[in-house]
Amino acid sequence: ATMFAIAAAWACLLRRPVLGGMAAIGSFMMVNIGMEWWETTRRFDPIDVYNNLTGGSIDFTSQGYPVAATGLAVILLASTLVAGLTLRRYVPQRQGG
Repeated sequence: ATMFAIAAAWACLLRRPVLGGMAAIGSFMMVNIGMEWWETTRRFDPIDVYNNLTGGSIDFTSQGYPVAATGLAVILLASTLVAGLTLRRYVPQRQGG
């Protein structure tokens, strides 16, 4: 969902779906590369958080999952907001036929 929201935001901003998709892939890769550079953010990768869950009773708060989920939710909401605000300005031109 986050990747789709980023792609929708870029497509709305650039007004070209192919370029928006390419920009979304590039920006998503930059976020992933940035997360790999710092040890503190590396442990908040959602897949790593899931893989490091301890057995027995599951306590998501001790594993850092709320921070990872909140980060993804913020990116999702911000991308959706950018796409929505961009589309509010859009006025389709009438095509003469």
